[in-house]
Amino acid sequence: MNDGPPQDAARPGPGAAGDDGADARDDAFLAQLAGLRRSMAQSVIETGERVQETVEDAVRRGRMTRKDAQELAGAIVAASKRQSDEIRQELEALLERGRRLGRRAEPAPEAEPVAIPIERTPDAVRTLPIERYDELTAVLVRKSLKGLSPDELRAVRTHEASHAKRKTVLDAVDRLLDA
Repeated sequence: MNDGPPQDAARPGPGAAGDDGADARDDAFLAQLAGLRRSMAQSVIETGERVQETVEDAVRRGRMTRKDAQELAGAIVAASKRQSDEIRQELEALLERGRRLGRRAEPAPEAEPVAIPIERTPDAVRTLPIERYDELTAVLVRKSLKGLSPDELRAVRTHEASHAKRKTVLDAVDRLLDA
């Protein structure tokens, strides 16, 4: 991953000494932590089983061949494992570096908590009548449609039409609305 500063940036130059060197190390350490945070914010964590289920759904809907689905799922899982390993290695290196810095430094005053912004889900998604809608396969969504009111069905249809556009889901909603 190339989001953080180069490893050499963490080491003070030959002329750095005293507090200036410590400040430079602290700044480099914080920059690396920020880079790791960016990497984690841009990452998607998904199980191999969920990836397989999603591509199988695409095969069932006729959107791709089984062979293409298997290749795609394998590529996604392999890339995810590599990215997870890279993030884990960076985190372990930063934790070790933090322990080493902590042993050399005098106890720091208690730091204020750092606020990490959490990406909020748009209101339209939160108001869907089916919990965790965007994580469900078309089959599970169709099973969840039974018992929804016409207004709830219209909300699901609007969301589906502007997002995944799964024909089987849209058709199922339309059938229930017409009934």
